[in-house]
Amino acid sequence: VLGEGSQRGELEEIIAAGGLADCVRLAGFRANPYPALAQADLYVSASFAEGFSTAATEALVLGKPVCSTDCAGMAEVLGGQPCGILTQNTEEGLYAALRELLAAPELPLPLREAAKQRGDAFSLEARMREIEAML
Repeated sequence: VLGEGSQRGELEEIIAAGGLADCVRLAGFRANPYPALAQADLYVSASFAEGFSTAATEALVLGKPVCSTDCAGMAEVLGGQPCGILTQNTEEGLYAALRELLAAPELPLPLREAAKQRGDAFSLEARMREIEAML
């Protein structure tokens, strides 16, 4: 888990109580998250509220499927493509989606190509073509 915040202590307690220390690591803030994201199988956005998520678009550019709660901007990021999973904006909704993904590790495989294709829409070249078309 990348990032740092006021809930770190609580998360450490949950990890310890659940016996998850061997498979969950709180890596903290990273000025450059790309090396970690490049190694990931999936990007998870667990936000209750979000604008247009730059982090999710960056994950797609790297060909990483996105599992996100249904908050502002995420449907637009996914663009109606099968490049991720949009869950109910609840802890239970996110839990159910992640549980489904973990129960069937092959599920994200078809999402990867779709994620890469959707990520191409956010490339510099694609964005410049859109700007040039408007001009």
